[in-house]
Amino acid sequence: MLWKAFLLVGLIVMGIRDCSFRFVDINKNNEDFSISVEYVVFHFNENQDDNFAYKFLRVRRSQSQRNKLLFLVDLEMGRTICKKFEEDIDNCPLQEGQGEKKTYSSGALRGREGQTPLRPFDRGTMTKYLCPFMLILIIPVALAVGGDQAKNEVKALRYFESINISNANVKQCVWFAMKEYNKGSKDKYVFLVDRTLHAKLQITDRMEYQINVQIARSNCKKPLNNTVNCVTQKNSKLEKKVNCSFLVGALPWNGVFTLLDKDCKDI
Repeated sequence: MLWKAFLLVGLIVMGIRDCSFRFVDINKNNEDFSISVEYVVFHFNENQDDNFAYKFLRVRRSQSQRNKLLFLVDLEMGRTICKKFEEDIDNCPLQEGQGEKKTYSSGALRGREGQTPLRPFDRGTMTKYLCPFMLILIIPVALAVGGDQAKNEVKALRYFESINISNANVKQCVWFAMKEYNKGSKDKYVFLVDRTLHAKLQITDRMEYQINVQIARSNCKKPLNNTVNCVTQKNSKLEKKVNCSFLVGALPWNGVFTLLDKDCKDI
């Protein structure tokens, strides 16, 4: 415990010394920052009083503190025609005319340690709060060092909830999952999605999509890069259908997809 005390004191001293730290611009496609953007929009819609949902339009500022613990997110968002708790907000059109409204949301978030939102900042008072926030962040980090590894596992910011299967990200994940399925399948024929049954979304350090689909063997043989002209086998000995559950990790804005798990059973 003594070494932890020394470490804590050392980190606090470093934090005090760096209270004049500056945030530096970072690439808005940075993996941790990108998931922060998604969470800021989600958190904003959860807590704002407007009955309509707002969706992300553009990043006005993307910055990170030197030790990577803290991100500053400054977004422009627009009011949509969808209610705030409806599904598939990303595909909702923006309101026009009297209902049109844009807003700016600035906030500070911790990175992979839990993506915990801190309070929003006004541009003129941001510097005033950065030092206390830094010290608040340093103390838990010092106490956590040397602890149980399980405590360092990525936490869910939002647990699995059903979403619309027509969501654009769901479609991308299905496409990616099928590409991986066909790549790993020993069947001579390409399988196509017959129908998407259900989709759920969880947010951790990325978007995680749990998607249940029914797939069917097509008339196209491997290898094949374009399935536009393929159709599923009907009324033949080659007809085959399979129910699959895919878990896909995604950073859709970066085009990054990972097949985390799959479970397929013949029908």
